[in-house]
Amino acid sequence: MRQNSEGSGVQDLWLGKSAPRYTSYPAAPYFKPDFPAEQYLQRLKNIVAGEPISLYLHIPFCEKLCWFCGCNTSIAHHYDQVAKYLPYLYKEINMVAEIIGKNNPVGHIHFGGGSPTILTPQDFDALNELIRSKFNIAQDAKIAIEIDPRTLTPEKIASYVASGINRASLGVQDFDLNVQNAINRVQPYELVARSCDDLRNAGIEAINIDLIYGLPMQTEATFSETLQKAIGLSPSRMALFSYAHVPWAKKQQLVIEEPVLPSDQEKLAIYSTADAMLKNSGYSAIGIDHYAKDDDALTIAVKNKTLKRNFQGYTDDYIDSLIGLGISSIGKLPDLYIQNRVNSKEYFEALDNDILPTGKGIVISEEDVMRKEIIDSLMCYMEVDLQIIADKYARGDDYFAPELESLRPYIEGGIIAIDGQKIRLTSEYRMAVRSICAVFDQYSPDGQARYSKVS
Repeated sequence: MRQNSEGSGVQDLWLGKSAPRYTSYPAAPYFKPDFPAEQYLQRLKNIVAGEPISLYLHIPFCEKLCWFCGCNTSIAHHYDQVAKYLPYLYKEINMVAEIIGKNNPVGHIHFGGGSPTILTPQDFDALNELIRSKFNIAQDAKIAIEIDPRTLTPEKIASYVASGINRASLGVQDFDLNVQNAINRVQPYELVARSCDDLRNAGIEAINIDLIYGLPMQTEATFSETLQKAIGLSPSRMALFSYAHVPWAKKQQLVIEEPVLPSDQEKLAIYSTADAMLKNSGYSAIGIDHYAKDDDALTIAVKNKTLKRNFQGYTDDYIDSLIGLGISSIGKLPDLYIQNRVNSKEYFEALDNDILPTGKGIVISEEDVMRKEIIDSLMCYMEVDLQIIADKYARGDDYFAPELESLRPYIEGGIIAIDGQKIRLTSEYRMAVRSICAVFDQYSPDGQARYSKVS
């Protein structure tokens, strides 16, 4: 086992603590319920003509339920459930497109879920044709899809190629059969390898592989074997997600008993070994949980200081307006976060009444924008210069004095270093930065929200 360079006393400052993953700031638990659809509609109208936008489309169905899953999804026992959903998704697309029109080029499109690969090729073609008929898709648009290898077919791959998809993210999680059985997701290595080959042979060469550490029955040795196999598939990008055990929020996780989960220290050892293996295999560390080859867009974004953090994780998407479409989808406009209805009945009822299916949302203040910039810098680059931020937003030199004082234990523990007002993470465990970000979070300290552990 690789030795940890931080003593357990120092690690107690962050290991096992809870904090948001900061895919947004404010974090999603602080979005206000029953956000007025009219307010969202008006902000859509205010998008400046010619300004680029991005689209996220949520397909909230899977054929089987993975017990570790934290996504907003449900099991489609019959395809009729999917067939019922699609006309409502089409209607929402039409309503939003009528407001925006074709005045705004679409630079990024992401199909997520659930499992977008549950759609038949015919239905995916119809969805793609509608999007292209209603929006102005840029010729060089980056179009990505999340893939469940168990539902991938040659016909579906042909549909994706025809639609312009140029990046695929394969959900792998772990190749060990004991772990797969423990999370109800059995998919042999050979199936994933064939999926990678088929995608590349069809022309989709940008491939991501998603892995999760901290799963039940997982050990440092078994996960090392998983990683060796994943590295052998030579994806351009890998995600190394920390399993978030939140059974109070995701009831299917109640099936996973805590005694079969790695302890915080065991989980840290798994991460440390995986981190070293990936770096030694030519992947650069990106943020807290991504790794990419030198020619990947994320690596280039880090070098150009254009890396961003959004609801899909780390991205090179610089666009300020992300339009979420579908049940539970989350979008962002320059001064607003918005999430659609999570309950399917409520989503359908809103659209039946010709109302945008908004659920929760929050108007972003200037203070939020400023603190998001701090948190994004820490999450993306493991450092931030508070003096630059204070000057940019016309705050006094001592504006962040309370936060700097709160960070003193992290300085003394060698987790961060501070030069003037420039903060830099010095711990080799990059996920520790979530605890540093939480110091600048004006929402989470009230204790109303429960988050996953920092590990």
